[in-house]
Amino acid sequence: MSLTALVFKGMPSVERQTKLLDFDVDSYTGEIIPHGYSISNFNWEDVISTRVRFGNISNVYYIKNIVRKALKNKASFLERLILYSGSHAGDKIDSDLFEDIIREVDILEKSSVPEAKSFPSDIRCLVEAAIREGNPIVFV
Repeated sequence: MSLTALVFKGMPSVERQTKLLDFDVDSYTGEIIPHGYSISNFNWEDVISTRVRFGNISNVYYIKNIVRKALKNKASFLERLILYSGSHAGDKIDSDLFEDIIREVDILEKSSVPEAKSFPSDIRCLVEAAIREGNPIVFV
């Protein structure tokens, strides 16, 4: 098991970047659900804007400890929303929490903890994609 987060492309991006003409949009995740395609003929990567794999349960626990150290053990949105489990598929983070997440990402990026550099970059990438696409961050 591992933890992966992604942002689905929004309708304008899908219409502009793919040949899909007939599709629905899942109201919870923003996932594009094409009509007239079989699973074997459809490339799901065409409707994913950004994907980040955080790793297996051990790696997520390792990242969680780094974040705790860098944030000086403060109660953290990153821990509560992302790092609480190494396998929480089906969860999502809506846009109303992005500001709080970016505030913690800013702190991590300035941290003197060397291991705390790639994780905040990945989170920033997800948040920027979610804002651009108008969709939540989804865990799969």
